[in-house]
Amino acid sequence: MVNVPQAGETYQHQNGAEYYVMCLAKDDDRDELLVIHKGPDGSVWSRPVGNFMGLRDGASRFKKVIKVSNE
Repeated sequence: MVNVPQAGETYQHQNGAEYYVMCLAKDDDRDELLVIHKGPDGSVWSRPVGNFMGLRDGASRFKKVIKVSNE
């Protein structure tokens, strides 16, 4: 089973850039769940969950960024 990103989470692309997950959306033509995410330059992208969380060239395409609190 594929983990599903949640709105408000941040993921690092394998190229090093961080992307903010804005929301999830449903593609009604393909009956597919999409991740709507914003790049560091403000551009907005959509990608199917399986593709977002999948592998590319043997490595994870996106990895969740864990923010650590200094409290």
